[in-house]
Amino acid sequence: IDRYQVEWEKAYGYRDIRDFRPLTTESLFQAGGLSRPLAAAAVLGLVAKDRIDMDEDIASFFRSWNIPPPAPGSQGLNRITARTLLAHGAGLWGQIFPGYPRRDPLPDIRQVLAGEKPAVNLPVLEGIEPDRIRESESGYVILQMLLTDLEGKAFPRIMKETVLDPLGLKNSTFEVVLPSELKDRAASGHLREGRAVDGGWLIYPESAAKGLWTTPGDYAGFLVEILGEAMGRSSRLLSHESARTMLTPQAGNQSFGFTVEGIGDEANFNVRGKTRGYSSFAIVLPERGQGVVVMTN
Repeated sequence: IDRYQVEWEKAYGYRDIRDFRPLTTESLFQAGGLSRPLAAAAVLGLVAKDRIDMDEDIASFFRSWNIPPPAPGSQGLNRITARTLLAHGAGLWGQIFPGYPRRDPLPDIRQVLAGEKPAVNLPVLEGIEPDRIRESESGYVILQMLLTDLEGKAFPRIMKETVLDPLGLKNSTFEVVLPSELKDRAASGHLREGRAVDGGWLIYPESAAKGLWTTPGDYAGFLVEILGEAMGRSSRLLSHESARTMLTPQAGNQSFGFTVEGIGDEANFNVRGKTRGYSSFAIVLPERGQGVVVMTN
């Protein structure tokens, strides 16, 4: 990214170590944590429509999941809001969702939240420490359930209608199982020693936290749009005020989906993503109008 626009894209290496198919700029990668800023944009869209309040306890908004009451004698759960979940300030335990082999049964989002089989994770509210700031994939899974309940639609459809389609991101999807027309362009994941991930990749039903498939070019387009909106140059996705809020630190150096670092023209917002076999990084320097998105397999 240079001069507030996507300047160039290039692909290096291979989609798969088995048959050495070359990567192209239209090859899809699992983006991991880079999913979160897009999910944050969808939440801010609901805030703009007055569907939710950023600082209101979200417990009353759920229709198909109940935040359980605190156990007798415990200090109780802190007041969970959209703001604290988006900025990792809700005190949730930082467990990592490990993904599922493509042949295994997948849990639905309620089973993930409750830590019930076939989910392999612990309950998302276990180990909560009120008001503590710590990065948590679980917070975005709760937001995924919130969006699904409020919109009455599957999460991938919500993201397609509210974020991907408005920005024309045709090489991106939150579908848990890749559609056939995109599967043929997916880069297979590989481990450090070079061995391919069995089946090509794992599946992550925790879509808002780490389920995005995309290309660096698509993702750079999203970053350019958010930056333009924060500067008052565009409004295809969020208002000027919402975009600035999204990029403003809310809990420590955490904004909504991004880590904010540096000062002056070195100030930047960045995000890292990792799933089994893939690693990604994105950074934008607003004062310079520059940035980069790197996705690897």
